[in-house]
Amino acid sequence: MITDVSEGTILDAMKKFDEEYRNNAEWLNWQNNKNHKYAIQREGRLYPVKQIISMATEQPVSSFSGGDESNSYLVKKGFKIVNIFPENEIEQENGENSELQVRSWSRPVGIPNLIGRKKVDWSIFIYGSQIPLAFHQFFEAANGDQHLEKGESHEVQLIFEGRTFNAKLYNRDRGVETDTLILEWQGNNDFRDLLISCLCSSYTYLANERNIKEESGSGSGYIKIPDYRAEYIDFIRTDTPFTYRINFITVDNHPNIWWVNQGNSLTAEREKGVLFAPLRSKDGRVIHHWENMKELKVGDIVVHYANNALRYVSKITSTAIETENPHEHENDEQGRLARTNYYELNPVVDIQGIAQRILELAISQGPIDSTGRVKQGYLFKFNHEGLKYIQESQPSTTWPEWAIFNTDIGDVKRKTLNYRGMISSLIEHIASQGFIFEPWQIATYVTALRTKPFVILAGVSGTGKSKLPALISQATGGNCHLIPVRPDWTDSSDVLGYFDLQGQFKPGALLWIVREATNNPDRHFVCIMDEMNLARVEHYFAEVLSQVENRHPDRAGKFYSGPLICHDCREEDEEWGQQVLPPNLAIVGTVNMDESAYGFSRKVLDRAFTMELSEIHLDLWGNEFDENPGIELWPVELWFPRAINLNGLRYISAEDKQKIDEVIKVLTEVNTILIQAQLQVGYRVRDEVALFVLHAEDIIDSFVTTNKMQVNPLDLALQMKILPRIIGGSTPIRKVVLQLLGWAVKGTKNISEEDAQIIIDDWDKNGRLTFLENARYPRTAARLCLMWERLVHEGFTSFWM
Repeated sequence: MITDVSEGTILDAMKKFDEEYRNNAEWLNWQNNKNHKYAIQREGRLYPVKQIISMATEQPVSSFSGGDESNSYLVKKGFKIVNIFPENEIEQENGENSELQVRSWSRPVGIPNLIGRKKVDWSIFIYGSQIPLAFHQFFEAANGDQHLEKGESHEVQLIFEGRTFNAKLYNRDRGVETDTLILEWQGNNDFRDLLISCLCSSYTYLANERNIKEESGSGSGYIKIPDYRAEYIDFIRTDTPFTYRINFITVDNHPNIWWVNQGNSLTAEREKGVLFAPLRSKDGRVIHHWENMKELKVGDIVVHYANNALRYVSKITSTAIETENPHEHENDEQGRLARTNYYELNPVVDIQGIAQRILELAISQGPIDSTGRVKQGYLFKFNHEGLKYIQESQPSTTWPEWAIFNTDIGDVKRKTLNYRGMISSLIEHIASQGFIFEPWQIATYVTALRTKPFVILAGVSGTGKSKLPALISQATGGNCHLIPVRPDWTDSSDVLGYFDLQGQFKPGALLWIVREATNNPDRHFVCIMDEMNLARVEHYFAEVLSQVENRHPDRAGKFYSGPLICHDCREEDEEWGQQVLPPNLAIVGTVNMDESAYGFSRKVLDRAFTMELSEIHLDLWGNEFDENPGIELWPVELWFPRAINLNGLRYISAEDKQKIDEVIKVLTEVNTILIQAQLQVGYRVRDEVALFVLHAEDIIDSFVTTNKMQVNPLDLALQMKILPRIIGGSTPIRKVVLQLLGWAVKGTKNISEEDAQIIIDDWDKNGRLTFLENARYPRTAARLCLMWERLVHEGFTSFWM
């Protein structure tokens, strides 16, 4: 019930909306939001119906409904209500060139015999779906124009790839005038298993989010799958009434490749079209290569090894389920069974001559052991490069079309060469604008941001901390936003948003940027948190820091976080509650370490790459360029990492493995020093340093100074990830700085304070440069010189200037 107020009160609310609401971030261009179907039209302006009523009556918008109730209320008082969307965009009759869309149902044009398209939500895995009123006509047409009366039902058959599943269509009698049509398959476990298999991305996302909500005590609630990872079911009419063909529209998927050792079980499993592995060994142990059965997905490719050769290739048609052993002589054994379509390889592929080459691919948990022999076990991970090599090694073998991938592994190298050219053009472009940055600084920023979408830029005022991200975004076709941090921020309400007294969610500045990035997945976005440490980062940025670490890949290889808002939102605010950090958004914080700012905790430093812009060349100015070199706009994929941890890496070459081993060796040495002050690094830092070094190889030619002197990416990574954690004046800190200095200069931690002073004197005599010539790690060593000097003279030191 809407409280009755006068026309004048409503006019006052509209005036207040013009003065205080219309141009703020929340309501700017509100009329383009499809949540607002109707508007008040007055003197050439549009006003949101429910918001104006709420302001006039002082009732929360959740206490009354939109549509007929709100519109009738205003019409009776003399106001004009208009539909602000064209008829072909929302809940309107389906014209010849229009698309009908009502909530999670739509009907795109151009699909023959389409009844409707249902966006996947949790309900389809539980019971089915209620069909919107606007779609009843299309179901009736598919049912031979038969209309179901209230309380009446009819059996329905759903057909998918030759298999038929039973469902029910019924018109539920709710005691209202309109029909309520429901398509239900509750209790049909076979169909539910098919849905989970074919729509596993949606099922996994929804199940995980429900578990998170339930564990937090906030209830499961309604969970909306973000549009970028949405999946759909198409219902297609057939010549038979109440019989529909269904198609699944799934997220882009590159199938995983697997290797199975079958031996004597090959014949029995091939005849049944299955893979099977026990849950546990006879002594109760869990075996890792049996556990791999849980990771099989529909569409994955499996190569089948038996008797020294690959004899079959198959394509998974259902994910693994727990059941009894299908082999008749072992019916009491429980295990996991997945169905797969076998294809015989003719001739078979002899492995003896190519096992060593497969070993060199360094496939994580792969099928070949260190001696070049096939491992004992059942199901092992394989990859596209290995499959392609096998196919090329024996061209006479015929492979099915679905097991041949046209993507050339050399594409990775070609992209790298293109990447190097783009970086070179970017450096020239920035220099042509009159801005002074070393080539290695630009390369480091790009590599760090690609490795981790959270970078901190430090340095004295006026060195371009805010300018560098903006210049690079502009030059590469990206989008850059700046949020000035205020000293009075004590929680995330200004960043992410808050709930007002009426329970309505008011999104913060960062959340608006997140939504814009999500809606524009083909552009790279950067959000600059300017003067990030004017307030305590752990207080106002806690949720964001957590979700930066909570990123996970989807089936297309892009990385998304969980929802940024951990509270349940009302239905009209649900889109905000589902916002996640998209893969095309990065966060860059700028900092000044003076007396007005806060320091960073190890929690923050562990989660970021900390890059300092301290190289200043005042003599560089007025460089002349014949013309702006102009650059190619970057595809957004060039900002995506190869992985977010080492376990996620694919296509690891021998050169990659060598570099990873070098990083691990170096960090192990560093940890023997850091442990004296309990500052040792963990697996997160190990993975991020290794990935930074691997990503740097793609643009290694740009890791140079203006004078073309090479800069070691590992040296930079140590400076960014190790040194910022060192702060204090205690005896353990003194030992750590002294030994790190000796290690970075000469490779040994056995150094006296007298030896350190000699190093400092030479560094001082040569102009206190940001690198120490002839040192093992020149830039790390130079910063340690500064840190040791401060410790000796002031009794306290830190990385920060």
